This record gives sequence, C-alpha cells and structure tokens, in this order.
Amino acid sequence: FDYHSERLTEIKVSQLKQSLTAEFTSIFQLALGLLLSSENPALLRETLHSLSCFLTWIPEGFIFDTALIEVLGTKYLPQPQYRLLVLQCLTEIAHMDSYLGVKYSQQFQRLFVGV
Repeated sequence: FDYHSERLTEIKVSQLKQSLTAEFTSIFQLALGLLLSSENPALLRETLHSLSCFLTWIPEGFIFDTALIEVLGTKYLPQPQYRLLVLQCLTEIAHMDSYLGVKYSQQFQRLFVGV
C-alpha cells in the first residue's frame, strides 16, 4: 500500500481504503491489543513500525475513536526505545489535520497538547 499519491487516482485510493476498512477491524484489534498488553520490546517495535507504515490507510475512526493516540502518547512516547517510532506515528496522525481537522478537532487538540 505504499504508493505515491501521484500514481493513484483519488477514486482508486478511496476504493482501496474502503476495502481495507472492511477487513481491518481484526488487524487493528490485534495491534492495539499488543500495544496495551505486550511486554516484548521486539514485538512492540514491530507493531509500532507496522502501524506507522499503515496509518495513511487506516480508516480515521480506528485512529480517533479509539484509545490509540492516548496509548501512543502516554505509554510509549516517554520510553526512549519507542520514541522515534511513536513520533513517526504521531506525525502521520498530525498530518491528517489538513483534511480531517473539523471532524476530529477535539482529538487533534488533545494530540497537540498531550505531545
């Protein structure tokens, strides 16, 4: 899914996102479950890395209507071994403000104030 936006039409991107939404619930639940309960550093790093790669494709409800941002900001950002990966994730999320700002303005405020 790591395509350049110039290579995909807006319609194709929308179709791919809709397809991912239909199948993404179980993937997201696994990732968030690992972030909430795992104590394995290697597994947590890979989960954060995978999350950072897929954030542009994850339906916004999974990002803003769950505890994901809070978990990233409070549990993993303070830990040096995860900080770079968390900052990559939070940067991707913050970039979404340019096209989701009004809909999720309160969540963006919490993101910017919390970090």
